Amino acid sequence: MSGQTDNNSAGTTRRTDTVLRRKMIQYLIPAMLTTAAFSLSEFVDSMILANILNSDAMAIIQLGSPVILICATAYILIGNGGSTLYSICLGERDIEKAGGYFGVSVASSAIIGLILTIIGFTFFEPLSHVMCKDPELYDDFVTFFRALLWSVPFLIIIMSTVCFLAPAGAPQLATVVNVVANVVNIAMDYVYIRFFGMGVEGAAYATLTGYLVGGVILIFALFGKKADIKRRKLTREDISLFPNIVKTGSSFSATQLGYAIKIAFCNSIAAFHAGAAGVVGFSLCIQSLSIVSIFLAAVIESASPILGMLHGQKDYLGEKMVLRRALILQGVLSVLCTGFFNLFADVFASFYDITDGERLMVAVTALSIFSLIYLVRGFYIVFMKYLQIIGLKLYALLISVADGFVIIIPLSMIMSRSMGIKGLWWSFPINTGVVFAACMIANIIITSRHKDKYTGLLLDLKPGNEKVLLDVTIMRSDDHDISTLSERFQRICEENGMEKMKAVHASLLLEEMTVYLKDHIKKDGYVDILVKGHDDYISLDFRSTGASIDPNDKSENDFRENIKLLKGLAREITCNYVMGMNNISVEFDASGAA
Repeated sequence: MSGQTDNNSAGTTRRTDTVLRRKMIQYLIPAMLTTAAFSLSEFVDSMILANILNSDAMAIIQLGSPVILICATAYILIGNGGSTLYSICLGERDIEKAGGYFGVSVASSAIIGLILTIIGFTFFEPLSHVMCKDPELYDDFVTFFRALLWSVPFLIIIMSTVCFLAPAGAPQLATVVNVVANVVNIAMDYVYIRFFGMGVEGAAYATLTGYLVGGVILIFALFGKKADIKRRKLTREDISLFPNIVKTGSSFSATQLGYAIKIAFCNSIAAFHAGAAGVVGFSLCIQSLSIVSIFLAAVIESASPILGMLHGQKDYLGEKMVLRRALILQGVLSVLCTGFFNLFADVFASFYDITDGERLMVAVTALSIFSLIYLVRGFYIVFMKYLQIIGLKLYALLISVADGFVIIIPLSMIMSRSMGIKGLWWSFPINTGVVFAACMIANIIITSRHKDKYTGLLLDLKPGNEKVLLDVTIMRSDDHDISTLSERFQRICEENGMEKMKAVHASLLLEEMTVYLKDHIKKDGYVDILVKGHDDYISLDFRSTGASIDPNDKSENDFRENIKLLKGLAREITCNYVMGMNNISVEFDASGAA
């Protein structure tokens, strides 16, 4: 079908983001707790060591951070890439392929984890000298680094698998695994250091202990079917899925890899210009980044599985709504964080026992300048996720590389030579400003060159050959509102060339399915309805929250007359319960006689 689209939606029957917003909020809190657990473990690790031992221990943690960042690069590459494709497959209702992506992701994360551990121990001594150039810290760093390497394979495997829990509709399980792992980590910091006298290496063994416990919980949860992850036995053909996983996850993993390179490089600049005080000051900036990441990663992790599902369903208006909600939320949180670190820099420094004259002065100055990056960086980090999903993976990768190290390394070298240590701090907000401006220019160019595909500054997708006939949200209300929608839909069908009797049947199908859903949702519930016209049929997609329902299920005896009519009118009814939402797709034959 072709012709005009319904542009007269009003009242309760206009499309809103109510269903998607509620689902995003439902995912936001577990995502925030998950990222908080991971970020706060770094935050508390450094704070415990600084207070139990000294601020040199905090510097050692900072010097060893590239190892954790390389682990993050690996599990984000596999877990983020695989889970994004998994979400899209769920939206496309390709359960078999979704299971393949999960299996390949877990297997490849295990292999990568083992390879990195072997490389670390094989080249242990030269890597130690590269990462720690300060002779006063070297001996303690070596013991810490050796202990940290044992954590690598466990961290990568567990965190890669956790990435699939949110799209599987179990974000709370991801929270449990991370919270338990990091609570155990923090507790064992104190035990290993205070009671076993292990020094800074105790922090590394505490990390290993925490993730071993988290892994046990994850295994029991998966085999106990606490998460509905689609999985199946792998075949040789599934190997072909691996390149797409890598391509999809490359942008965010490149961010982490660039972050590791950037940290190692800037540690050297800070030490050169201000000695241990410079390293401590830079470490404080990175600790602030861990805090901000709690909020930023939570926004991304709560929005990304929903965006992936919507993209798979070609619900571009829903995708647009979720993206804007995520960008607004990150913007508010980023501004608040920037204000906090500027107003209370000395208070934040005191958490790490940074209280003496020179170190405190360097640290407060560093944090006040460095924290300006949060004003714009969150925008393009969230936007990168959207680019991954819509297929602009090279663009996302370029943002990642630019944000990571391509600009900041030469910029920090130039500015620190002319301004000293302050040049290092200022290079970070300047870098984020350049990347943000480049994104805006690139979006304008892409939109102007591909007007048939994208619109607006945020590259909103336009519908393809499918014609959107109706895109509305229905509140659970009286039958009169549903009847009004049905009548309007009948007019739309007729205006788009459908014969009257066919249009009557199509509108009746819409009405009966809406009544069926209305009787299954809560009193304050909503239903999204997206109707598209194709060459010889129309597709009606219904989305609602609540318990899983299926009109094809024979147990639906209370609705047998309603369902009998639905099946008589529809060519096909398919149901999927994805991320705690019922997604029911109905096809109606728009050709020939009824």
